[in-house]
Amino acid sequence: MLTSAQIEKIYPYVLAAILTVVYNFIGAPMPPANAYTAVLGAAAGASAIFVGFLSATKAVILGTSSSAAYVILRKSGFLSMLFGYIKSSIYSSISLAVASIILMFFDPENPVALNIWHLKIENGIFIPWVFLGALSVLTLLRVSRLLFRLLDQV
Repeated sequence: MLTSAQIEKIYPYVLAAILTVVYNFIGAPMPPANAYTAVLGAAAGASAIFVGFLSATKAVILGTSSSAAYVILRKSGFLSMLFGYIKSSIYSSISLAVASIILMFFDPENPVALNIWHLKIENGIFIPWVFLGALSVLTLLRVSRLLFRLLDQV
């Protein structure tokens, strides 16, 4: 049986994978051609906002390093766990931004199918993008939830 710490660690990845499978199951729709670059630009912009929020959060936490509460949290291992989650959230958000920029070079009028083994996936180039989008949101939610838990204890 998984512990709550193990579930905390893996649930964004598992849920992102499930959401990606659901996206593929419903036919992997692409954004409409007239909104294609707007959708990708919005995703890249949201990713940048996520990275800014997460970086500011880490800076604020590090700014309190001289406090007694910081020392207690560091000794308990909570801070190293939180900083690891912040790092994974920043990485997933940057990856989403990069994927969004790369996808802007594809023509929405000519969707690309992926052929994996004997399985043909229509609009397959969007599957990693959907996974990264879901992962970015879920890892941000995980960090936010832990920050609120931290604030409740202070």
